[in-house]
Amino acid sequence: VSVLIGDRRIRDPQGPRSVPFFQNYFDIYPDYIGNYRRLFDTYGGVIKVHNIRRTYYLTNNPEVAKLAFRASEYFTNAPTSPSHPLDRIQDPTALFLCDTESPAWKEAHKFLPPSMSPKAMKHHLPNIIDAGSSSFKVLDQTENLGHAFNVFKYTSRLAAQV
Repeated sequence: VSVLIGDRRIRDPQGPRSVPFFQNYFDIYPDYIGNYRRLFDTYGGVIKVHNIRRTYYLTNNPEVAKLAFRASEYFTNAPTSPSHPLDRIQDPTALFLCDTESPAWKEAHKFLPPSMSPKAMKHHLPNIIDAGSSSFKVLDQTENLGHAFNVFKYTSRLAAQV
């Protein structure tokens, strides 16, 4: 019996072979963005790498990410162990990096609906449009050159402009 998802057989994620002590360090660094792209091109949309005595599963497939981040009986928004990727950055007082069952999350979300109302958004929309529009030139240029870049730093700076 075989299980198919999207006409494809389920298989364990593939990745580069680890070397003793260094594991996959040299497969990833120093150009981790370019090297991850190369690994995804080689092994597919879900890859498995070993680094610093940990195993990481990475995806560039939005459908896989949607399944992984969906709260269900198999996945939770709350880190359950020190090996969870969000364990080190979780903050019980933060708006987006806390457990959805924490009192801070419930308290903060009392204020979110008014701040996201049509009236409030109408006030913020010109700033959002200006910041977003200013990013198009940079994104178009990187696309034309075929460059990969760390989008986290860029989006953090973009969000800070708004």
